[in-house]
Amino acid sequence: MGLECGSALVMPLDRPKKAARFVIWPNFARIGHANRGASMFDVVIQYLERMSDGEARGFDQKDRNLAIAALFYHLMAIDDIIHPDEVERYREVLVRRFGISGDRLNDMMDEARSTEAQFSGLFPLTTIINHECDEAQKQSILAQMMDLAGSDGEFHPLELEMIFNTAELLKLPTPQISNAA
Repeated sequence: MGLECGSALVMPLDRPKKAARFVIWPNFARIGHANRGASMFDVVIQYLERMSDGEARGFDQKDRNLAIAALFYHLMAIDDIIHPDEVERYREVLVRRFGISGDRLNDMMDEARSTEAQFSGLFPLTTIINHECDEAQKQSILAQMMDLAGSDGEFHPLELEMIFNTAELLKLPTPQISNAA
């Protein structure tokens, strides 16, 4: 699906657009990666169905971590250009937040990209985060989003809008962001 270019893949974005748009994404091999069950979309739908029946099921740590990583990926991809600096900062943020590296890090990045492509908005991801994180953890997620958004030297208007919308969905005050990254 992508064009190999050295140690990177040039990938079309998984969203319909008026013109073809591409991102440069490091080639993270998923050798031997098996389908590990239900997709994140299925997990959220099952949760919402159980809530409507009065039987709320908690998400597990993997669901929470994947929702956070997918939220970060969505922020990185929202302006349709993924800079190498953003990818590097994304990796650093995931390593700091989850304490993972190597194949586990690459697998999480792949799963986050796949999960992000399944959703059309922030609500399913923030539903999991709201259910599984306290206010301090949500503040930390928002701070890491601001760090990631500024990693390419500027805050794109779509990145700012997403940060503000995420803060609202996480029931946090709107962050104050200066124009300098």
